[in-house]
Amino acid sequence: MKRRILVDDDPAVLLTLKAVLDLHGFEVETAGSSAEAFARIESGVYQMVISDLHMETEEAGLEVIRAAPPSL
Repeated sequence: MKRRILVDDDPAVLLTLKAVLDLHGFEVETAGSSAEAFARIESGVYQMVISDLHMETEEAGLEVIRAAPPSL
C-alpha cells in the first residue's frame, strides 16, 4: 500500500514535489488552498502533510498543520 501525502499551496512546488514523491512510491494529493487542504484532511488519511506556512494569510499554513491528526 502506498503511503499518502498531502501537499499544498504554490503551484510550482505542488508539481515538483508531486513528481518527485510519485517517483518514490508515494500516493500524493494536492490542495491549492487552505480550504481545499482542510476538506482533504477531513475526508482522508495521510501519513504526512507538507504545507507552506504562509498561504492565503500568514496563519493559514499553521492552521492546516493543526488540523492534521496528531498521529502524523
